[in-house]
Amino acid sequence: FVRNDQLNDVSEGTSFGTPNCFDYCYPWVTEYQSNPARTLLVFNTGAHRYKHPLMQNDIKQFLELLDSIDRPATNDESVKKDVFLFRSTVPGHKECEKMNIEPYGSYDEYIRFWTDKYSWNNFAGYNDFVDRKIEDRKSILRANPNSGFKDIEILDVFPMTVLRPDGHASSMDCGGDGCGRKDCLHYSLPGPPDWWTHLMYSQLKDMAELEKREKKEDADTKAR
Repeated sequence: FVRNDQLNDVSEGTSFGTPNCFDYCYPWVTEYQSNPARTLLVFNTGAHRYKHPLMQNDIKQFLELLDSIDRPATNDESVKKDVFLFRSTVPGHKECEKMNIEPYGSYDEYIRFWTDKYSWNNFAGYNDFVDRKIEDRKSILRANPNSGFKDIEILDVFPMTVLRPDGHASSMDCGGDGCGRKDCLHYSLPGPPDWWTHLMYSQLKDMAELEKREKKEDADTKAR
C-alpha cells in the first residue's frame, strides 16, 4: 500500500502533519515500474477532494501518467497484461457513533440519511465521472488496440459499502468505545472493507476466465 492522494509522481514522501501535495503523496511509480512480475495495481484518489473540478483534474492527470509508464523489457507476455482496477470512492456516514446502528436496507434508505459533510454527497458523481472516462477509453481501445491506453476495470465497492453506516472507526463495533476517536469515514477492521477483497477476488476470477476464453478463441481462429 502506498498513500498518494493525487495519484501523482513524486520523488520522495513526507511525514505526517507535513502535507507535500493537496494532502499526502508518497512515491509509487518507481516501485511499480521496476517490478519484473505481472502486477495488480488498485488505485483510488482517496476521499479528500471536496470539489468536482479538483478530483476530475487529478484523474485526468493520473490516466496520462499511467499511460506513459513503461514496464521492464521482457519476453514474458503476461507482464504486458498488468491488471488495473479503479476502486470506487466511498463516502462516510453521519452519526456513525450512535449505539446499535444497523446497515441500511436499500440505497433509497441511504439517500435519506446522506450528508454534504466533507462533500460526501458528491462521491457518487465522482465515481460516475471515472466510470465515463474509463468507458470512453475502452471504446477507443476496442477500435484501436494500439492506442497506448492502459485497460482499466472498475472495482465498484460503492453500492454495497454505502449501506454500511456501522463498522466505522467511531462505531461501537470498534472495540466498544469507537476506537477513542471521531471518524465516520474510515472503517475499523475486521469490517466492511474485508468484503471489498471478496469482490476483488471474484472480479479477478471473472477476468481470468474471460482472458482464458479469448486465448482459446484466438487459437481456434489461427487453426482454421
